[in-house]
Amino acid sequence: MFIFSSAYVLQSQCGRLAILCFRGTQPAVLGNWLGDFDVGPDSAVLVPRDGSDRLRVHGGLWWPVLGELKAALAGQSLANPQLRVEHSLEALYVTGYSLGGAMALLFLLKLSGDPELRPILERLRAVYTFGQPMVLLLPHPPLVDQLTARVFRHLLLHDPVPATPPATWGAFADAGQEYRYEDAEWQRSSTPVEQLQNLRRLPRYTFSFFQSEGRRENLRYTTSMHGAQHYVAALRPPGRVTELGDWTES
Repeated sequence: MFIFSSAYVLQSQCGRLAILCFRGTQPAVLGNWLGDFDVGPDSAVLVPRDGSDRLRVHGGLWWPVLGELKAALAGQSLANPQLRVEHSLEALYVTGYSLGGAMALLFLLKLSGDPELRPILERLRAVYTFGQPMVLLLPHPPLVDQLTARVFRHLLLHDPVPATPPATWGAFADAGQEYRYEDAEWQRSSTPVEQLQNLRRLPRYTFSFFQSEGRRENLRYTTSMHGAQHYVAALRPPGRVTELGDWTES
């Protein structure tokens, strides 16, 4: 099924906080790329108070981590299930990069569609994604806007992945608040990124990875800007060194 995914759950020492992280595409794993381009529509059931709605979503991947989060709710230590922490889970944050960002959004929809998962949903504070492809197929129920009010999407201007899949594969849309990195800072965008209209330019954006920096500057998109290191650099506080060894003057 081309499912190559990883997720990590971080738990604070006291137990109050947990961060769920979905890993992005691994360039060296062919199955990851096949999963990225698996755009067959699936359906997710949303369960509002007054009935049910069905939402069409990208046929992407979701890795089950509910067992770990239920253990955190019960006050168990995730590092050592034989031990207990001081407090049960009070706040959950979810994040993901690239394919992992899409999985993070799908995780939110999964929580909203299962009444048994409401205790986890009630503790979810926010979802932060970076370089996330589009997930939702139009039209979607009005309830989606309510659910995704806590979703914060971040994208770089020349990264083509947030504009995919192309419109020729279906009318996709994003949800939540969009932030773009412009003029050396993250700025809230009043209009969401436009979906690519067709596949004709996609190979050009893809193979631009091998072109010189000067030639890439003339392109609307280039896959070289989708690298995680560019998002890490954009998120780096002034005067801090990242795990990649980059440095910015304060």
